Amino acid sequence: MLYVSITGLRVRRLWHYSRFVFHAARSMIQARSADGNLFADARKIHGVHHTLTVWTDRSVMLAYLRAGAHRRAMVAFPSIGTGYAFGFEAVDRPEWSAVHALWLDEGERRHENQRTPETLSSTWPTIGADSETFDRITP
Repeated sequence: MLYVSITGLRVRRLWHYSRFVFHAARSMIQARSADGNLFADARKIHGVHHTLTVWTDRSVMLAYLRAGAHRRAMVAFPSIGTGYAFGFEAVDRPEWSAVHALWLDEGERRHENQRTPETLSSTWPTIGADSETFDRITP
């Protein structure tokens, strides 16, 4: 199984955009060169800046998440924009046409459940398989 991570961020104000680009570019360079990374790309869809990364497993994604440019980006994130990231196991990489919808569905689920302890162990439908564990990406 692969580990897929999807991030979506809306930049708060125009004057935050340069800081966003600064952190996003460095984080993408780090992701693309990270051990265990199989795919890393970014796109803006309906005003939301998304990243889609695919990893050999969750542990290598977490090593990337907690180090270097990405760690610094997570610290800056609250002052730059709003959004969230989430990850899940999958047989195949999701197509870009599905990424924004998956991100919106996760936002609706978070809103409905208000991040109670029960939601932290919820399941998410796997892309290309029967079931899998849904994991939160937290700083």
